[in-house]
Amino acid sequence: MSLNSPGQSGAGLGKTHRADIDGLRAIAVLAVIGFHCRVPFLGGGFVGVDVFFVISGYLICSIIYKEMRHGSFSIARFYERRCKRIVPALAVVLLFCMVLAAMVLSPMEAHRFGDSAVATSLSASNILFILRSGYFAVGAMFNILLMTWSLAVEEQFYVVFPLIMLALRGRRRRTIVVCLATMSALSLLSSIYAEFRQPTWNFYLPVTRAWELGAGALLAIWQDGKLRFQSGPSWKTDATGATGLAMVLVSVVRYNAGMRFPGYEAILPVLGSVLILMSAGGRANRILAIRPLVAIGLISYSLYLWHWPLLSFAEVMSSRPLRPITIVLLMTTAFAAATLSYFFVETPFRTKRAGKTSKVLLSYGFAILILTSLGGVFSITRGLPWRYPKLYAIESRADLDRHHPCTSSGDYLRMSSQCVPPPSSTVPAMAVLGDSHAEAVAEGLRDFTAKSGWNLVTLTREACDPIKGVRLWSAAGNAQADQCYRFNQSALQYVLTRPDIRVVLLTGVLAAAYMPGSSRGDPVRPRDAMSALVLGQGFKNEIDALESVGKHVILMEDVPSFPDDPVAGIRYQQIPLRRLFNRLFLSESPEIGNGTSEEISLTISTPERLAAAQLEAIAAADSKIILIDPKKALCTADRCYYASATDLYYVDGQHLSRSGALQILPLMPDLNAIIRSDHPKEN
Repeated sequence: MSLNSPGQSGAGLGKTHRADIDGLRAIAVLAVIGFHCRVPFLGGGFVGVDVFFVISGYLICSIIYKEMRHGSFSIARFYERRCKRIVPALAVVLLFCMVLAAMVLSPMEAHRFGDSAVATSLSASNILFILRSGYFAVGAMFNILLMTWSLAVEEQFYVVFPLIMLALRGRRRRTIVVCLATMSALSLLSSIYAEFRQPTWNFYLPVTRAWELGAGALLAIWQDGKLRFQSGPSWKTDATGATGLAMVLVSVVRYNAGMRFPGYEAILPVLGSVLILMSAGGRANRILAIRPLVAIGLISYSLYLWHWPLLSFAEVMSSRPLRPITIVLLMTTAFAAATLSYFFVETPFRTKRAGKTSKVLLSYGFAILILTSLGGVFSITRGLPWRYPKLYAIESRADLDRHHPCTSSGDYLRMSSQCVPPPSSTVPAMAVLGDSHAEAVAEGLRDFTAKSGWNLVTLTREACDPIKGVRLWSAAGNAQADQCYRFNQSALQYVLTRPDIRVVLLTGVLAAAYMPGSSRGDPVRPRDAMSALVLGQGFKNEIDALESVGKHVILMEDVPSFPDDPVAGIRYQQIPLRRLFNRLFLSESPEIGNGTSEEISLTISTPERLAAAQLEAIAAADSKIILIDPKKALCTADRCYYASATDLYYVDGQHLSRSGALQILPLMPDLNAIIRSDHPKEN
């Protein structure tokens, strides 16, 4: 998300500054901030970035097209303007984040931050974030430089777009419009296609976002030279602007993080932004031009840069929901920092008369090299481990930063050989079906199956229990529930058709709410007891299907979960400045239990007890099922353990580390004995 200077705010208006565009910027950045601060009724605030993309395409293309018509366009001068606009404010924010990261982040957190800092400096952070997690994932809040993905998308777009415009130089306006419209349409179609198959790639890639910038660019070319001849806005202009503003606001209020996005859903805010931009002088645009909105719009680039790191650092240090007063203080700080940045960083660098363009580009290139190198120090040293050597050792043994290549986020199966080895006529296979909890268990089973002479097939999807004919509850149906339902169908069908898969382990989170597969939504959340019954039926359906083709089933209850993050508690103990910030500004201490365990009554909720009872009843009625209770390995009569004196058993409040998964192995049956003879009823 980049924002152009006020002097660049008029397409087709010469040097006239359009204050309404600053107001639209304000609406966009406030929507994004509201979404990040979890403000009620702003669940779709993330579309503010889409509004910025349209504005950017409109303003940048208007400049390029105008200069091309006058024969004065220069690629070098174009990138000089981009560097002067983007780099100074971003550099200040990055340096601030680096200093604070060195003070309060653990080695593993600092290592991840360093990777992000390097990618951000090279305008490639969106690519890095594709490999980590989705924008709407729970852990995304701890990604301190997450906001830079949109800057990366823009810069990658503007590597290609000026070259396309140069290739079309001298062509008629209609030819240029047709070419850009065709490319934008292909981009939109790729986004619609990808939103169902690769949602994370769809969100971050410039290919699937280019149509949003292209929409603004098309308007700029079509509108070039037209607005200056208008004698005044008509009722059509008023209606167009009002409709556009309504479309943007409806998107902000009605959309939510659970939906697929972008894709056809993004058409509403993008088209709304286009309608606003083409309605200069209309009543809605005059509302957008009021001074408070214009003032926020002027600082919106810096405000976008500052608000997220402040929120993210606070979330990292507190590791629990921030109090409303804390959020207000953080956003007040963000507004103050953005204002200072606008007047003392953005404006001086943007308006400064510099020397030759080549020297300016070299100086900015050197600045980018310095930022990349500083980020590289965090990354290459694996997070400056000498700051907290004991914490580094604990984090390393727990392998907290391992990748999760076998966990899907869509409705497709990850079929890499690491997750799904090819069928073998001589080597039997064990399959693990379930959610991210199942994937964590599978990590500990790799050596176990290998030593038994078996292959391990892992088919898991985040937040998706292995249940047949049952779906996650939602008020009116959502993408998450639909994708989970389709994933379960695909995973089960795959296992049923592979004869070498002899044993299937089913496990996952059992505390969610469920509804029959035929339901498309229910405004009333089902009671815990009813939800447990539906869940039990889903497991029974799954087991019946597996046993009908001769598969042996291992049913594993969920692992204990903890009310607070054990890793955060240990980091809190080891980092003095984190304790200080918490006590002064943030929230209560995240320290939990006695340093290694928590009372068992706090680790098992009522929905979990009811769900466990369903699994126990299913196993009691079917002698072929092996039931495993992880609490036998992780809990005593009155306490459940998340760590030992030297090892972490959990990577957060509910997911096992590799060390934790290994604790469960003694409960596992002999796989070869299962297929040779009768097996014990329960371990």
